[in-house]
Amino acid sequence: MKNAFILGFSDALTLKNIKFFFLSFVILLLTVLPIYLLLSEVVETLFEANGLAEGWMSWVTHFITQVLIGTFGYFLFVPMIFLVISLFSEKIVENIRKKRYPEIEVVESTSALASLLASLFIVLRYVLYFLLASPLLLLFGIGHLLYAVIGFMLFRKLLLLDVLGTHLSYQEVSKQSSTFSGGKHVIATLILYLLSLIPLLNLFVPYFSICVIANQSFLCVNKKKR
Repeated sequence: MKNAFILGFSDALTLKNIKFFFLSFVILLLTVLPIYLLLSEVVETLFEANGLAEGWMSWVTHFITQVLIGTFGYFLFVPMIFLVISLFSEKIVENIRKKRYPEIEVVESTSALASLLASLFIVLRYVLYFLLASPLLLLFGIGHLLYAVIGFMLFRKLLLLDVLGTHLSYQEVSKQSSTFSGGKHVIATLILYLLSLIPLLNLFVPYFSICVIANQSFLCVNKKKR
């Protein structure tokens, strides 16, 4: 695992790969900003329609709303980056394979359509979990801890599907990404997830995670061959 992190950091800084990080960041900004502005306008309209735009109730309602939206967005921000950078993950992983593991041949992979559909299903399922758990956010500590657990499971599923799907079948990806049934890369994904919780650093973590898990997966393949 240590080698995977060292090699992943080196690969993440190469020009051939990091250009995809910057491109993904631009696409994300152009996508998220209009959604945020639209959501803010909808919230303001609802406040006015229900007579909550004035007085002390306005302040209380705005505060609670911002806490819920902020927490919800905080844990979904990284998955949103994953969805964008997944457009280029296959090229990033292939660059790493050609550079460090040319002896490994990719004979099977998850199709782009299957990966996209699976990613959307995973996000929608975990968004539902977030919504169901949202009332617990009012119990500071317990609710945020539950959100963190759900966030890790979402992070892990998306990361492994995105990376392992480039050189493994969907069945094998599902097996390795299983959280409680002998799945692989558990410690690595946990460390990467904890890094993703740090503001600003979480912009870079999804891209860095792809480089780390790609190296770890290829290293495991080489180890099996020996």
